[in-house]
Amino acid sequence: MSKAKKIGIGLIIGAGVLTNTPKQCSVPKAKDKILTYIDKIFNSFDEDTAQFTLDPNRRLAQKVYHRFEEIPEITDEMALSYRQDEYTYIINADTYRQTGAIELKRVLKDEITKSNVLSVMYRSECADYIPKADEDQLVRYDLDLQVLSPTGIYKGPSQMDDNTIETFIKYLAANPKYRSYVLPMLHTKDNSSVTKNTKELEKMFFTSGGNLRSATERNSAIHNKAYKNLTINTSAWQKLASQKIKRVFTQKEAEIHKKLSGTSKNYLYLTEKIPEKQLLAELETFNLNFYPLGRVAKPQKIITALAHSMHLKDSNGKLDASRVPTYAIGAAISHINWKGNGTAALSSAMKPLPKNQQLAEQQVKEKVKTWVNGKGRRFGIDEQAELNMITPEIISQYRQMELPGADNLNQKYKQAVRNAEKQVRLLAERQKGKKTDILAYAKLKKQSSKNS
Repeated sequence: MSKAKKIGIGLIIGAGVLTNTPKQCSVPKAKDKILTYIDKIFNSFDEDTAQFTLDPNRRLAQKVYHRFEEIPEITDEMALSYRQDEYTYIINADTYRQTGAIELKRVLKDEITKSNVLSVMYRSECADYIPKADEDQLVRYDLDLQVLSPTGIYKGPSQMDDNTIETFIKYLAANPKYRSYVLPMLHTKDNSSVTKNTKELEKMFFTSGGNLRSATERNSAIHNKAYKNLTINTSAWQKLASQKIKRVFTQKEAEIHKKLSGTSKNYLYLTEKIPEKQLLAELETFNLNFYPLGRVAKPQKIITALAHSMHLKDSNGKLDASRVPTYAIGAAISHINWKGNGTAALSSAMKPLPKNQQLAEQQVKEKVKTWVNGKGRRFGIDEQAELNMITPEIISQYRQMELPGADNLNQKYKQAVRNAEKQVRLLAERQKGKKTDILAYAKLKKQSSKNS
């Protein structure tokens, strides 16, 4: 029996109501449609696991959706047929942008897109990928952590140059979870202990509980002596890299027809050493929280300016940058990566827009296309603009960027989720007696079948 089809005993919610069920083992009175349904499935009932093979409220994921109005909803009744980790809640991005109100929908996790604010950059830099019909059509790229630009200057899906790689390695050094991977790559200018300096970085970047400090605190940290004291050993890869990884270096050099820098080889070594999923997660955290440090115009500043130009405020009249379209937020991050200090995007974001929201959004789409490079203009922005759902991951990224309004969005989202889950719990309580009756009847039918 497949795991996807095995469910608990509450399978017939909404099918009807059993009434006047006696305690003894006699056939209970019930509506005909319940009896008919149970008669059809009682032979599949397993007394040891109290599970059935059939559930009218449960279905498998069909495809990945990008439009809020198209993705199938999991109703309260249906939710009882799933584990809580199988579904999640999304927000209608159109409604939220227009009014600031939370329109929630409960959906299967496997049916929501993996596209997020970094996808504009990924779409532009990574190899094209043609997904199958049931795969994520919006994520049209092969996310290769070892991808290089044709010149070999930029590395990885977020296209880091050697200076950025050094910053990334220092970020990993500050994180005790990944410090051991990069310690052999580090020296200090004053010959003091590398470990001591990395622990100083940890205090500046993370709280004692392991949470990221505020952007202001982190921005100050990069000017600290311990941060500046650490330097990268560009030849560390020679001792660290296996022959297998060194063959990757040779292959990459053949592709770009030039020698890779030592810093580049250090990065490529890390792509093999650190598990792919973990390295990608840290790259994303780095791009959202650390790469913009020290820049004159950070993504947060650009998006805040754009929110002001779009006249986006919350119910209390405060600026709400979380209502800026996701593709525009992604374009701001991409602009910082590609074009340095971001002053051009900031100047563009500050230019007034029409008060008519529809006209403003049309102009915003064309405006942010000038912030990005290559396929980001042709595909990254246009494809991301098709997305009109705000997922939990996107909310988390907004908060990491410390966008004005992001915490308020998160609070309203969590409250809406609590209210939705409360309805499911209330329904479960109301159905508790019915499930007991249905179970008793199914067991009785099973036993009768054995006796006959």
